[in-house]
Amino acid sequence: MPLVYEPNVGIKPAPELLDKGHLDNVVHVLSVYRIKCKRESALNLLVDSSVTLETQWNYTTKANDKQWLKEHPPEPGAKCT
Repeated sequence: MPLVYEPNVGIKPAPELLDKGHLDNVVHVLSVYRIKCKRESALNLLVDSSVTLETQWNYTTKANDKQWLKEHPPEPGAKCT
């Protein structure tokens, strides 16, 4: 589930951001950081349980940043299994 930061609330789910393109971008970010993941379907991704909520939010933010994605190509051969 994509996450956003809202002042006076903190980190919260943002289901309206969830689509295949966003999830593809999250996989891109995870590959840069070499985080293990498993893609169960077009809209369902399992990530290593050691990834904290704050780190998940960070990855969501980067997945929404076209410039960051352009400047950080995915690791060759890296993908979710």
